[in-house]
Amino acid sequence: MEDLTSSNKNQLIDFTQLKKLLIRLLKNWYWFAISVTLAIALTYLYSRTLTSQFASSTSILLGEEVSNSPEQAFFKEFNITNGNQKIEDEIAILKSRSIMMDVVKTLNLNFQYFVQGRVNALELYKEDVPILVNFMVADSVVERSNLTYYFQFVSTTEFKYSTDGNFFNKSGAFGKQFETPIGNMIITPKIDDIMDYSGVNFVFRLSNVRSVAESYRNRLNIAPNRDGSSILIISLSDPVNDKATDILNTIVKVYNGIAISEKEQLAAATSNFIDERIELISSELSDVDNSAERFKTGNKITDIDTEADKYVAADSEVERELNETGTELSMAQYISDYLSKQKKYELMPSNLGLSDKNLEGAISQYNKLLQTRNRLLNSSSEENPVIANIDQQLEGLRISMKRNIANYENTLNIRMNKLREQENRINSKIYSVPGKEKRFRNISRQQQIKESLYLYLLEKKEESNIALANTQPNAKVIDPAFSNYAAIGPNKRMYYLGGLLFGLMIPFLVIYIQDLLDNKIHSKEELQELLPSVPLLGELPRLKKKKQQRIKENDRSPFAESFRLLRTNLDYFIKGRKDSRKIIQVTSTIAGEGKSMVVYNLARTIVNSGSSVLIIGADIRNPGIDRFTRSLKGAKGLSDYLYDDNCRVDEVVQMTPELEHLWVVKGGKVPPNPAELLMNGRMKELIEKVEEHFDYILIDTAPSMLVTDTLVISELVDHTIYVVRANYLDKKALNHVKDVYKNEKIPGLMLLLNDVESSNLGYGTRYGYGYYGQKKKKGLLSYI
Repeated sequence: MEDLTSSNKNQLIDFTQLKKLLIRLLKNWYWFAISVTLAIALTYLYSRTLTSQFASSTSILLGEEVSNSPEQAFFKEFNITNGNQKIEDEIAILKSRSIMMDVVKTLNLNFQYFVQGRVNALELYKEDVPILVNFMVADSVVERSNLTYYFQFVSTTEFKYSTDGNFFNKSGAFGKQFETPIGNMIITPKIDDIMDYSGVNFVFRLSNVRSVAESYRNRLNIAPNRDGSSILIISLSDPVNDKATDILNTIVKVYNGIAISEKEQLAAATSNFIDERIELISSELSDVDNSAERFKTGNKITDIDTEADKYVAADSEVERELNETGTELSMAQYISDYLSKQKKYELMPSNLGLSDKNLEGAISQYNKLLQTRNRLLNSSSEENPVIANIDQQLEGLRISMKRNIANYENTLNIRMNKLREQENRINSKIYSVPGKEKRFRNISRQQQIKESLYLYLLEKKEESNIALANTQPNAKVIDPAFSNYAAIGPNKRMYYLGGLLFGLMIPFLVIYIQDLLDNKIHSKEELQELLPSVPLLGELPRLKKKKQQRIKENDRSPFAESFRLLRTNLDYFIKGRKDSRKIIQVTSTIAGEGKSMVVYNLARTIVNSGSSVLIIGADIRNPGIDRFTRSLKGAKGLSDYLYDDNCRVDEVVQMTPELEHLWVVKGGKVPPNPAELLMNGRMKELIEKVEEHFDYILIDTAPSMLVTDTLVISELVDHTIYVVRANYLDKKALNHVKDVYKNEKIPGLMLLLNDVESSNLGYGTRYGYGYYGQKKKKGLLSYI
């Protein structure tokens, strides 16, 4: 049950705090309105400076050589995710700096043209550009330069220009050179009526090719259509729609051009290798042919008759195998020699028809890795970890190829030896063949081997030429670059939403920080939370004007009603005490909390109920009660009575002219020794003489934390109204009140919270003050 009560209490506290926060925010609604209005206005101005962005995209299908590479097949077979590495490499190549720089140079993207508006500039492109700019310097100088020129077209032949857009103090003529920091420049009109652009500032901007390429690389997006797909979606956004489309189409074109060039280089390397071997074999074949001719001529042999026909067929088969094996061995030796003499990073001849498919595969993989390395080097350096990894793979492949070639040659030599042994066995049976015929057969065999190798190389040369003629690009364009000409950014709705949130956040943060730094008392809840054991007499609302501090006759204002409620509460507290005397002192912690105002208005309220009241201005250091009794100017005061033993009571007790039953003892002149005067016994004597003549005695005393006057007078009073001013007194000062109450230094202490804002009044949030039946206007806060 206790836990439930505690939970309900915590919920009530949370609701109260939330309600208090909402009231605090609503009370400052105008700051939110001003802040949001300014934020939206600034957002509008900022959004006008933003340039619209248009998106364009294209889709390409990577060729079979990329998507079905040996590495891809291996990874797919074993379901390893790194199977996408080749596609990722191609994406990196598409986004490489070298390709983008080629695109920039091809489209002259480092040349930009604008028409300057009041807020921002409108970029022109292609046919929209009215002039043609040429530099009379090398392209290499232009490509690494940055320039900006502003033009105003004066006539069809002349223009003015500036470098800052402010002072057009230089003139030039169309078609004539004028000097720039990087060399002479010529401007030529592209349209007949150049004066269509009169009255506007035309801007030409030359940018460094590398920086422009980097800008577009950062904006370029490339991703597979889906995971593992060979279809790539390439997209780009730019303020000029057609420019984005041209850039995407040119990227694909340059990429395919590089791929075709690499394939042509590989085919050319293979063709050169074959041409060298054909030239060598042709020379060797010519020597063998000459040897055969000389042998026949020298031995007068015109026809060779075979005596052992049944062995000839077997011998011919062996010779055919010897020819094929000899051809493969020669090719293996050629490749071994090429690999030994080759520079470190050169393409290997491929598709030579070797029977060792592992060796053919290693050569193909070596060439592809080498091409990938060369492409990456266009936008990176050899210290790049990716290139270093490729170098390690290439070195491993070279070692592997050398080992494979050695094994391949060894296998072919073993086969050759076996075939020769078989041939010797057959030849031993053909014992009747003459020696001349044997020697001629040896020459003929060499001739056939050379012829077979020569014909094989011619066949491979033709295949290489056909492959070179049918070179296909790596990427097939599925959809050319396309845009729907609808701006994708900036998202102004998000900017306005951000402006709205920012406008709401600023006053909220200001109010929140104010609350964090606030150390003042604002409401009776805060006061009761800090001083829970001290009785609370009531609270007084804040006055809009200082002139309203006096209660008038028949006053029905909330301020007057608060004092009527205060009078009722005071009577209730006094009746609850054993001592029925109504000698009450009114004090505060520091000056300026409104105790004198409370004394005067409380006295008037009590008098209006038919009781007689005497006000004693005991704050003789700063007699604040005198401000409310200016009609008694010139009368003696308390300080006079305390100082002069001959001064009579009837000389200081004065009736106010405005109220019959309200009497006042003014503070009088400020003495040099207030505390000593209050302790001389005359104050006690005064109270004893007047207490039986008045229903209430209200004593306005000095602030209790600053001087000892209040503690001196406390011995003479029965009750104490302790005034705490809201939004004024520091919370730490309440420790003084706690100490005074705990140690009973002041009798009958009751708290009165003064100057409370209407939103913090315990009754002001819904009902307010006023007589029953009095009509009042309802505000927004009344519904909270």
